[in-house]
Amino acid sequence: MESDLTNGISRFADRSHAFCVDGMLGRLAKWLRILGFDAEYPCASPSGGRIFVTMRQIGVRSAVGVHRAGTESAELRSGLLPSAGIRVTSVKTMHQLRQILDDAGIRPDPRLFLSRCLVCNVSVGCVGPDEVIGRVPDRVLELTKDFTRCPQCGRVYWMGTHQLRMWRKLEEEGIVLE
Repeated sequence: MESDLTNGISRFADRSHAFCVDGMLGRLAKWLRILGFDAEYPCASPSGGRIFVTMRQIGVRSAVGVHRAGTESAELRSGLLPSAGIRVTSVKTMHQLRQILDDAGIRPDPRLFLSRCLVCNVSVGCVGPDEVIGRVPDRVLELTKDFTRCPQCGRVYWMGTHQLRMWRKLEEEGIVLE
């Protein structure tokens, strides 16, 4: 017999790793984007094929789903609530992130680290140093030749100490990118 946790995870198995993140969880949405996940934010309710993430209490017609143990409310089983949701149980962002990865049964792909714009949530593309002149500090142009840019907002990203700090923070929290 499958455990409650396995039953909860199996509900996410056929979904892409895209999320709708409740408006109260902006930091979490940013960290999901850092890991390369499509994280629509803010969302008041789930949308097509995405896993809804919220802190709200379970209640009739409230958009919430899986608890840490993977158990579901009667309303969720009866179809009154969306069938793919995670109710985070911590106020600490890194604990929330770990819970989502565990509950959804997913592991971040290190190749997708910082592959999305942290503001627009679209995939960034590689650009050369000549395309970012005037958009990054001169010192960065001297030290770095690899850049990515958001096609929507134009924000430019590059490998620097901020990325290394993000990577270390994830490792300190036990979220290892292999």
